[in-house]
Amino acid sequence: MQIRNIICFLLLLTIFESSGQETKSNQISFAYYGNAINEQGARIGAHFYKRRWTKEKKNESIIHRDLFIQPNLGFYSRPLFYSSVQIAGDIGIRQQKEGSKWYQTLALGAGYLARFEVISFTVDFKGEVDSKDYELWEFFIPMLSYEIGRDITDEIGWYFKFNYGLRLPFQESQDQSGVPLVELGMKLPLSFKKKANE
Repeated sequence: MQIRNIICFLLLLTIFESSGQETKSNQISFAYYGNAINEQGARIGAHFYKRRWTKEKKNESIIHRDLFIQPNLGFYSRPLFYSSVQIAGDIGIRQQKEGSKWYQTLALGAGYLARFEVISFTVDFKGEVDSKDYELWEFFIPMLSYEIGRDITDEIGWYFKFNYGLRLPFQESQDQSGVPLVELGMKLPLSFKKKANE
C-alpha cells in the first residue's frame, strides 16, 4: 500500500501545468549515485520546470528562479551486504544569474526505499560467493538536497548534488538512520519540449 501511494503521488506531481510564462526546458538526468565510499550505483530522473520568477537586483543583475518537480529512480549497493532501490520525488527551486553558466538548486523530497539485505551466502571450493539469501527491508525516506551545476548549452549540462535523507523503517524491528548520498551526472533535454508561448 505504501509503495502504491508514493508512486501515485509522484505521478500527480508531474501533471501540474506551468504558469503559462516562459520557463526552462524540461530535462532528463543520468548520474552516478551512492556515498562515494562503499555504496555504488546510478540514478535517472526527469526535471519538470513549472514556474519562473525573475528579480532584478540593485546592481542591475537579473536572477531567475525556477520551480521544478523531479521524479527519480535510483539504485545502489554493497554487493556482499545489500542492494537498494529507491523511488522518490523532489520539489525545489533552481536559481541562476542571467548570463552565467552556473546555477544552484535546493529541494525537499520523499520516497520509498527497498533494501535487499544479504542474510546468508554460500561459497564454492574456489572461495567465491555461490548464492545469497535476501531479506527485504522497507523504508520511507524524506530527503534534503543541494545541487550545483554548469550549463554547457541551454539544455545540456553537468551537476553535482548532495542528498541527505532519513531512513524511517516500516518494520518496528528496524532502527531509523541517516543516509548521505551524492550524485554526479549529466542533464539532457527531454524529447518533448515545451513551447515558449504555451
